[in-house]
Amino acid sequence: MHKQILGMETEYSTSMVAANGSDYSLRTGLRSFLNHLHRELEHVLDLDSRGAYLINGARFYIDYGQHPEYATPECGDPTELVSQVFAGDKLMLTVADRMRARSKVVEGITFLTSNVEHSGSHTTCGCHESYSHRGEPSRLAPVMTAFLVSRLIWSGAGGIDNTFPGVRFLLSPRVAHIHEAISGDSTRHRPIFHTKNEPLCSGYNRLHVICGDSIRSHVGVWLKGGVTAVVLALAEAGLLDSSISELALQAPVSAMHKFAADPSVEAPATLASGPRVTAIELQRRYHALAERYIDHPCLPEWGPDVIEWWGDTLEKIERTPRELATTFDWAIKRELFEQHLNSRGLTVDDLPALNTSLVQELDKKKNENVGPRQLSLFPQLASILAGTGRVRRSRPTTDIVMRSQEPETLPPELQELLEIRRELCVLDLRFGQLGEAGIFNQLDAAGLIDHHVPGVDVERATKEAPRDTRAAARSRAIQELRAEPERARKSRVSWNAVYDGHQGLQIRLRDPFQTTAVWENVPDESWDDDDTPY
Repeated sequence: MHKQILGMETEYSTSMVAANGSDYSLRTGLRSFLNHLHRELEHVLDLDSRGAYLINGARFYIDYGQHPEYATPECGDPTELVSQVFAGDKLMLTVADRMRARSKVVEGITFLTSNVEHSGSHTTCGCHESYSHRGEPSRLAPVMTAFLVSRLIWSGAGGIDNTFPGVRFLLSPRVAHIHEAISGDSTRHRPIFHTKNEPLCSGYNRLHVICGDSIRSHVGVWLKGGVTAVVLALAEAGLLDSSISELALQAPVSAMHKFAADPSVEAPATLASGPRVTAIELQRRYHALAERYIDHPCLPEWGPDVIEWWGDTLEKIERTPRELATTFDWAIKRELFEQHLNSRGLTVDDLPALNTSLVQELDKKKNENVGPRQLSLFPQLASILAGTGRVRRSRPTTDIVMRSQEPETLPPELQELLEIRRELCVLDLRFGQLGEAGIFNQLDAAGLIDHHVPGVDVERATKEAPRDTRAAARSRAIQELRAEPERARKSRVSWNAVYDGHQGLQIRLRDPFQTTAVWENVPDESWDDDDTPY
């Protein structure tokens, strides 16, 4: 049977509340968090000391832009992937609790998987996926792009479009920031299909997917990893090449924007060959091809289970998207948003006219050269998210403080629309908040949603690496080094090697499926510094 490596990286938005009378920057607060992580979690530093590799084989680090980021260890199946993704959340909370208890600088710290920032900066927080394959990378874009465009009907996080002044719900909030079909850039020119290929091992390529969302549903993460890996396996084997005419979109970016803006999942897009299709129809075509090859040796042993669950999900969407409202993030969030609108005397049918009026009014003010003033949507949102309920001297990250360009005066109904937008933005952020205060977690604790996957063990994954990938060998090496503090202090870890600087030894991890390894002498050349997250 075919084997694949799956991995996921999660960027967290961060909000901190300073202890009374103290002064700090976000950079200082995150440095303190990293120091507490070093104290609380078993680890060995990575090559540039920006982060650490943990006992479960994962990597934690402070990414560019002052985002804490957790990269799972290499996983061999989607169930292990779910376990390791949410192990990251649990580890983050563990360190945060210890930091609150001990720090004299930070009184409150909150982490969110918010996907987009509601600060007026129009920026995003990433959730990247990685998949191993042996195919020719240049052949993948034509067959993978339409799949990535259409999978958001079950993989999207849902949320408010942070590039639009009114209230517009998207199945995937990051789609508003995607404007290219294919690119090697992951920051300024976010694409649907990312051409970056850093294998970090021998004999394999790496598909790096950057157009997805951070989601809270275990089923959603399981399907996102599993189905994408299955489609990639089919593409790698060349089994989708003859179907390109049935799958390729004429304008993939435009199609993705249409699909994301339509919770009814009925919006059509045009294929390169001419006919128009919906996202569900595209997904059905991919699923039919997967079913055709369900016994093909190119698929991993867990492939048939993924294909079956994928098909069941598509049937629910075809019956009514609301059937997803207890399982998938965007549908759950959509229900919450509609309930909040109703509580304010509005329905979703009222929004188009109000949004149009708001845009026209803002354009009029702009043309009249009426200078807008900056208004904070929630001046003390950091305190609210931290649960303190008090006004504190704080410098929350710009990820969290929301600001909007708002004219001095607007008609009452448009002022109300902006206030409702503020409330929905807070709901959006609170939905993905880690810990008991998170709305998704509250719904889960109350038994109101059904999203769990059999076999997922988050607690185990905080302490143990996957057993069927090189993460197991990395974990054992870290444990061995940790047994001798001086040895651990002088050692470093990367994805494809472990370096014992105390004894001048190394373990090479070039095969992503090797589970055992031996120490060998370090050659004269310098250590490998390729340390991009898998």
